[in-house]
Amino acid sequence: MTGFFLPASIDIDNLSSMKKGRFGDPFFIGLRSEGRAKACFRMTERGGQNRVYPLMVREEMKYTVREKDTTDPDKQLFFSLEPLVKGMGMSLIELNVFRMKARGGKGGGAQVRAVVYRDGVTGIEDCSRVHRTILPRLELAFPGQDVYLEVSSPGINRLIKDGSEFNYYIGRGVMCYRTDISDWTAGKLLAADDKKIELMGEGGEISLPYEIIAKARLNIMEGGKTSGN
Repeated sequence: MTGFFLPASIDIDNLSSMKKGRFGDPFFIGLRSEGRAKACFRMTERGGQNRVYPLMVREEMKYTVREKDTTDPDKQLFFSLEPLVKGMGMSLIELNVFRMKARGGKGGGAQVRAVVYRDGVTGIEDCSRVHRTILPRLELAFPGQDVYLEVSSPGINRLIKDGSEFNYYIGRGVMCYRTDISDWTAGKLLAADDKKIELMGEGGEISLPYEIIAKARLNIMEGGKTSGN
């Protein structure tokens, strides 16, 4: 994420577009740098003045299209493994590869972490099946090296890292922290595309464009579906 300078504090009387909340509440305002970043501040009262102090900088949710025509070796590995996982009735959500340098004459190695998901409950047996299936392919991808593979489900409160991931969780409960209201919105995920998601919440259907979603996670309290780990 592109960094930018944050002042030590800001006089909130000069922020005409900001929605004021309770003291101590975190909220987002539209300070921007290159790209699409917003700053999260906490409101406090000091010396008779209402001021806000920076807590963190957070990117807005992005939607990344996975291009199969790529020279990135990790992405190529993802696309080589994806059909194997799909053939078992599951989806490969995430693949992280950590390469270990060669030491003492050994050929190095790779630590691979895969996250898989299927509609319903993704259990230990599902992860074991994927492990047995994709390990030989990984050993071919890293000849003469030690390969350590970890396979897990998304978990019941997984942090959703990219907008493209929402498509896997249609029908499940999610919750999103929104920068327009500085609060969480929870509901059952009805649909998702490259611009927005559609939720069924307490007040009915709601459309959330990615540009107002600071972060999102699965929510076991909505939707009624779980994953094993």
